[in-house]
Amino acid sequence: MTSSSSYAPPPPRHAWSQASESEALELKGSRTAIADVSSTNEELLSDILGGGSHNGSIIIVSPFEADTLVANSIQPFSVEEVGSDAFLLSYGYDFERLSMQAHATAAVAGEGNGGGDEYVVESILAHDKLHVLVRTLLAVEAWRTHVLYRSDEKMSSSSSSLAPLAAKNGNSLRCAFTLHVETTIVGMLNLILYRREGCEALNAEVALALVDYCARSMASLAIPLSQNEMLRKQKQPKTPTQLRQRMQHRTPLDEIHDANLDSQYKTSVASVSLARYLCEHIESLHLSAQTRILDTHDYLVMLVPLIDEPPWTRRRRQIESSYSSSSNNNEAVIMVWEKLKENHNWEKVDPVDLLKVTKCEAQCWIALFHLTTTPLCRERYGLNAFRKEQLLKLRKFLTDVMLDQLPILADVRRYMDELTLLTVPENVTGHGSALLLQQVDSIREDIVSQNNSRSWDDVVHCQYDGIFSKVTDATDKALRRISEVYNIDGIENVLAVVGGNVPPRKQNEEVDESSSVEEEEDIVSKPLESVLLCVEHPDKEESISQFECKPLVGDDGTTTQTPNGLFRRMKMEICQINAADDYSTNGIQLTTIPSNSTLVANIFFGNGKHSIELQCDDVNLPSVSKENVNGDDSGGKVEQKSRPAKVWRQIGSIQERIVVQIGFKLVAVSNCEGSDETYVIDQVFVSQSAEKA
Repeated sequence: MTSSSSYAPPPPRHAWSQASESEALELKGSRTAIADVSSTNEELLSDILGGGSHNGSIIIVSPFEADTLVANSIQPFSVEEVGSDAFLLSYGYDFERLSMQAHATAAVAGEGNGGGDEYVVESILAHDKLHVLVRTLLAVEAWRTHVLYRSDEKMSSSSSSLAPLAAKNGNSLRCAFTLHVETTIVGMLNLILYRREGCEALNAEVALALVDYCARSMASLAIPLSQNEMLRKQKQPKTPTQLRQRMQHRTPLDEIHDANLDSQYKTSVASVSLARYLCEHIESLHLSAQTRILDTHDYLVMLVPLIDEPPWTRRRRQIESSYSSSSNNNEAVIMVWEKLKENHNWEKVDPVDLLKVTKCEAQCWIALFHLTTTPLCRERYGLNAFRKEQLLKLRKFLTDVMLDQLPILADVRRYMDELTLLTVPENVTGHGSALLLQQVDSIREDIVSQNNSRSWDDVVHCQYDGIFSKVTDATDKALRRISEVYNIDGIENVLAVVGGNVPPRKQNEEVDESSSVEEEEDIVSKPLESVLLCVEHPDKEESISQFECKPLVGDDGTTTQTPNGLFRRMKMEICQINAADDYSTNGIQLTTIPSNSTLVANIFFGNGKHSIELQCDDVNLPSVSKENVNGDDSGGKVEQKSRPAKVWRQIGSIQERIVVQIGFKLVAVSNCEGSDETYVIDQVFVSQSAEKA
């Protein structure tokens, strides 16, 4: 029985970064981690295996891997590329893992126990990726409003949007995960902008784009319930009977529609928190963003309907059954209150607890506090009769019970009392509003204007023909890769911390049997017999060399504790079976291994009766690079940059419960043309799960 891990998604859009002495990188193209480690550095080995914890938080992405993923995976995508394999692997897989790790470390930091190094957030700021995240966020929003569903759909035929075409082809889950990316990016931006240095890192264009995006999201929550299908789905849920009938007769198009409404609601709620951080650090923003908050969008007035008619509180009918002494079943219909919690789940609230402030409610009040008490806002905000009337609607909520929970609102209540006595003009705006010119959201204009030369209908059909028509959810390898993120042990605790950022699910999903192998017995836990390591040519289907590796006699290995259990690491004895004898050094024949060779490891267990195959499509060994000393094209002296003496490559993962690490050593060789340097296999280690599955 053989389990294969040879699936290779489309190649990454960007080149790998070379691993340094303390880096580990898991790549999108294969289950391979690149590392440069020492066999004596057990702490670093634990990080490469994903083991242990970092300052008390679960390790999903190590600090070294996070830095490389931020540099290589967070890249801009156009609207036409949203939903593609490259997009899903970058943001649905790599960025999703970064988001989970960032929330996990932030939760530890919030507990005040001295841990929680927020290395993911720091890496994003260090690599200046904020503008990339915002641009991708706006690209997904444009895809949702102009491609998946057309804003002018009533004026167009149903085929003018992507949703019907994707539903007919069976791509509802791919659409759901693409929509989920928008929620994930907003959640990450919340972590980044929580700190003042995050807002200070925003340039004028990015800050303006974020302010406009939050305004659009808050406006979608403030639309009256009768005209707001997204909010109506949340505040008027179906009864169990209606929900059961809905699930039984739901079509793929209904699944995409539901996923769109759910994702839009989660994103809009998270955007309120994002708006609060922008208001809190408004002094750090550019003048154009400040004007947008105080005058153009008037965040103060926008917050009023969110507090007066909160979109995160609902009343619904609940049927309760009671049994009398005569054994008659009596059903009573009662009204219950529910509030949205931070994990995006609706929870029943007893009437006595209705005045308890939830985190969603607190975000609006804190934003209101900063907009009414910050000196800059008081100076620039132009009060008029309408604004005064709207703000005073909130005075009734500022009770002693509210102030006991949020004492900072005492200043807001004092502001409201002063405002009551203040005489304001009928019509006036803030300072600077008389300017004839106003900066536009150039990022969103650029994203939308890219399609001015052709209609959105062309983008829809281009996406369907080039992306969605080529795969279905049942055969989608990118979706199976994404599902690995949610199969990590202990991921439930991380998802709870993320705040309901749970992946989309599909009812009665058709599963491709080839994607999962049901084994009658646990192969990996059997005694390790040997490893047959094959180095294959990247362009030819032939083997360059083969190595047989067996555990050292009398060496039981060392054990390392990981979140996936106990792993035993064993050093292997290497025996080269066949090779092309191209080089020699000190009388020993060596084999040339191309830098982009393919590594295939066949691992045998239990006297060779069982085997597992793991594959890395490209080992990406460092190649010779040359540098012009003069730094110009004048033909000056050219020097060859040195390559690292040792390089490590890894096949497998702790989720597969088997890991093979190969150490390459740079050696000087001689041939008929002279001397040269090449990498040869120097060490092989195998880490095997020491526990039963």
